Amino acid sequence: MVKNLRYVLMSMLVMFGMSAYAEDIIWQEDWSGVTNFDMNPNNFKSNYTFTGFVLNDDQATVKSGTKFYDANLAGGTAPELLIAKNGGTFTASINLNGKSGKMTLTYKANQSITVEEITHKDQMVSEAIKIGNDYEREVNVPEGTTEIQLAFTNNNSSKNARLDNIKLYQGTAKKAAGLSWGKASTTLTIGEEITLTLSNENNLPVTYSSSKDSVATISQEGVITLKAEGKTVFTASFAGNDEYEAQSVSIEVTVKAAEGGEGGEGGEGQGGEGVQTTGNGTLESPYTVADALIVAGALEKGAKTSNDVFVKGIICSVKYTFSAQYGTATFNISDDGQTGQDVFQCYGIYYLENQAWVEGNTQIKVGDEVIIYGKLMNYNGTLETSNKEAYIYSLNGVTKNGGTPQPESEKITVAQALDIIAALDSSAVTTTVYEIEGFVVSLDEAFNPSFGNYTANIGDTKDATATLKVFRAKNAANQKFPEDVLTVGDKVLVKGKLQKYVDKSKNVIPETKDALIMEINGESTNSIAVVKADSRLQGAIYNLRGQRVMTPSKGLYIMNGKKFFVK
Repeated sequence: MVKNLRYVLMSMLVMFGMSAYAEDIIWQEDWSGVTNFDMNPNNFKSNYTFTGFVLNDDQATVKSGTKFYDANLAGGTAPELLIAKNGGTFTASINLNGKSGKMTLTYKANQSITVEEITHKDQMVSEAIKIGNDYEREVNVPEGTTEIQLAFTNNNSSKNARLDNIKLYQGTAKKAAGLSWGKASTTLTIGEEITLTLSNENNLPVTYSSSKDSVATISQEGVITLKAEGKTVFTASFAGNDEYEAQSVSIEVTVKAAEGGEGGEGGEGQGGEGVQTTGNGTLESPYTVADALIVAGALEKGAKTSNDVFVKGIICSVKYTFSAQYGTATFNISDDGQTGQDVFQCYGIYYLENQAWVEGNTQIKVGDEVIIYGKLMNYNGTLETSNKEAYIYSLNGVTKNGGTPQPESEKITVAQALDIIAALDSSAVTTTVYEIEGFVVSLDEAFNPSFGNYTANIGDTKDATATLKVFRAKNAANQKFPEDVLTVGDKVLVKGKLQKYVDKSKNVIPETKDALIMEINGESTNSIAVVKADSRLQGAIYNLRGQRVMTPSKGLYIMNGKKFFVK
């Protein structure tokens, strides 16, 4: 039954041309040349144009909208292109090199995308044939056409689209290579018979590799040697020829020690998850990066370590530096500071002393030695720290935040803030950080705990008409508000920069940038992120410092996640 179903699906794919590659490839793109995911996409290739992206204030990096992502939601191999909702586009100008007639366009996408040829009046591109994330369209090019422009547009009003593995070709499709390990993962035990073999029904020449030779090796004849407990990935690759398409297939292999054995080349420490390591995850004996890969690799997919551990390494690449918006960074570490196979991802890492990074703190860079403290996890095969459950314990030996002093802030009224913004150029932002005191005149949107911030309009009086927009502000610790604690009429102290924001309709909006709500009605919001309603403590009363109060006096308090006043 399963074999028959598999045969029918493969037959359909061959019929639609989706599983095979053409003899004569005219154009293809899989974004493999992308290494900088913050760059303006229009700087990628001169014959490509993109719309729907938004530049940061320095006009150098893309912060949202159409951009490249190190992900594979479209179903191809990372990276891929995100095309922004509401009409974001990717357009490729393709030189046909004298070719015309019937062509085939295939690509992967996680949702429907409009594809048009925008230079000529004739309808060249057919409707799509779709199986899963694979799309195929026929492109009919009139004789004498030297260049076409294919535009991929996302007209969905609510969802971004992912696009990958684009190919335009002519000719007879090649046959599928047919390589298979038979499964995605397996477990092998040292000392026992090895039953893992590659299915190579067409007897094609294949090269083998192991992602971690210290765990297990595989020779070019396919002979497997188990060396130590841990995980590795075996890959078999066929380069392709005139008859068969290229193909690479991988299998994740978990190597276990024989019962009662020593675990092959296991180290001297015992990892917290029952695996052999050289360190033991303490500050005195932190895990190496190799240890962290073993410990996280021994976890089931989606699982994380039960305890926080220390990991020591050297930053070898940075995916996202620390930002004031999120307060976290994502980077890779290795034992020798080099990029390669044995690297561990530090994902969503907080700064020193487990604090959100703020503007003015020392920034990380490649070559920095760090000790990370927190939970490790196996995120669907990616070995990394658990998001926002780990932080930099030490940065080049420094454990306390002694970075560049933050800019001094100046306390002003809302009216003064509006005067300062009026004197700015359009879209300009002040370098000075201000503390603005005022009253909440209105709230732009209902509180959403998923975002945990507020966009409010404040004035010098409760009924002021001249207001300053406080945009997406978090609490004084630059963390989310877990509960709705702000209402119209509250007196607030806001800290941040000022900017003259200009929207798409050319309207000038005076607002804050990177702002924090420092106080509400005279009470600090510094600890409000930890004040959450607990079903076990219904009726318990807290002040805004997070302290439980038995008999509240005059002031602002929280009970069951709701704010109330005692006069």
